[in-house]
Amino acid sequence: MAVEILTHPAAHAGQSYTLTGPENLTDAQMVSAIARQIGRDVRYVDVPETAAVDSLTRMGSPPQVIEWLMSLNHVIKQGWAAGVSPVVETITGRPPRKLADFVHENAAALR
Repeated sequence: MAVEILTHPAAHAGQSYTLTGPENLTDAQMVSAIARQIGRDVRYVDVPETAAVDSLTRMGSPPQVIEWLMSLNHVIKQGWAAGVSPVVETITGRPPRKLADFVHENAAALR
């Protein structure tokens, strides 16, 4: 996408795109795919909102940032950000890569 947009900026001026992969995966499914490919036990932990807020506060995150992150987390957990967009293939002419393929290709770096 970046190469296409940077080499043809006029065609994309003023546009905004929703970029997704070819499949809608949960956080747990993504972590599981990574664990399988790197051959290690990696688990997704759904951190309770209060614990996340406490941790971010202790790390010195500004309240506005914490509020934004918690709002984004809520959107994701509700499934409102789920979906698959055809934009990558429409613009590049190639389908987006599946997460499992990306992880397989980069497993050494992820170990």
